[in-house]
Amino acid sequence: MMKSYVAKSPINFVQFSFRVNAGDILVHDTVNQKLTVYRNGQIVKTLKQSSLGMSALLKDHSAEEVVTKPSPQPIDPAETQRMLRLSLPKLKPDLPKTPSTPQKPTQEEIRQKRKKAQPTEVSTDDPTFRERMGLKDGESLEDPVVRKRLGLKDKTV
Repeated sequence: MMKSYVAKSPINFVQFSFRVNAGDILVHDTVNQKLTVYRNGQIVKTLKQSSLGMSALLKDHSAEEVVTKPSPQPIDPAETQRMLRLSLPKLKPDLPKTPSTPQKPTQEEIRQKRKKAQPTEVSTDDPTFRERMGLKDGESLEDPVVRKRLGLKDKTV
């Protein structure tokens, strides 16, 4: 497989006594492990280069891979219509129609919202209540010291 790269900075191949200039085009043959250097459209040098060496050049940002985009193919209108028909859902769900404007609440709904919350009787022996209140075993809410520690009002007032 052939991959094309552009040299971003000068690269010195000491073992081949060869220098690649910035802007040179490098074509790497991954099967034969050969690197061909093009300068101004002419082949300048062909040398051995492993895929590992090329990945090191890429990692070092000395070279950058040239990716060619596939040329766009003409669009066939009939084929497009056929594809659109295939992608449309076959069944449409029957959704209830909702009014576009929000409904005003009825007088009954308003009265329900304005009602005060009714207090419910909770036993002080309930373990979840005692845990939530921070009561230790043997403590009572009747004790003024416990009430003060919990931040509750004194019951004698």
